[in-house]
Amino acid sequence: MSELTWRKVERYGASLDVQIKLAWFKPSLSFSGEKSFSGYANDVDYALDNRQGVKYNRFFKSDDGHFYRLRLTHPIGKIEGFGLGISFNDQKLTLKHDGDISSSYRPKSLGMIAMFSKNYVLGGNFFANMNHAIIVSRFFANASWKLREDLNQPVSFSQYAFMGEFASSLKIGYKLAKDLSISLGCELSRVQTTSGDDYLFFADDRTALTRFNGLESDTFRIGISIVQAFY
Repeated sequence: MSELTWRKVERYGASLDVQIKLAWFKPSLSFSGEKSFSGYANDVDYALDNRQGVKYNRFFKSDDGHFYRLRLTHPIGKIEGFGLGISFNDQKLTLKHDGDISSSYRPKSLGMIAMFSKNYVLGGNFFANMNHAIIVSRFFANASWKLREDLNQPVSFSQYAFMGEFASSLKIGYKLAKDLSISLGCELSRVQTTSGDDYLFFADDRTALTRFNGLESDTFRIGISIVQAFY
């Protein structure tokens, strides 16, 4: 059994949110992009199940990756703040070897999102916003593994499963003008996939099908938002 773990991966980024309000048609589009600048990865191989009999254990630097997220939602029914839509994630995680050689793991997901948002007036020009999202997606990932010469390049193995994600965010803001505000916020998200299929591709064109035991991820984000409304 093989296990890959990325820890303390830190990223900086920016996001753009656009909402159109035309009578009953009120779609919201959200895009965010982040660039990794710090972190490390641990690759462990076990001779037995249940993480028994470690036969390989190495740590690698991981400071050259990215994360992109695109969401398109629309309000549903008469419930204020409730919306449904689609969500797409694209991430790249790296393992730096000796010299300029790097392996990479590229997970992606595409699925449905349900969101609930609530605004609160705190007094004066201060306000708060809470947002919760549940996402059910199809998960797929490709990897390029440079340390093994017997594996195919650029795709050494591919994984397929289903993924669930829950995210909650909180923003505290201040209205600088009627249509201009600034806020400080944070988001906590939890991702977990089911078990699935893992296809291993060899350099001699052979293919092996093994079990993908799943992926788990916890992410914490903090940032500053500046919102300008146009009517």
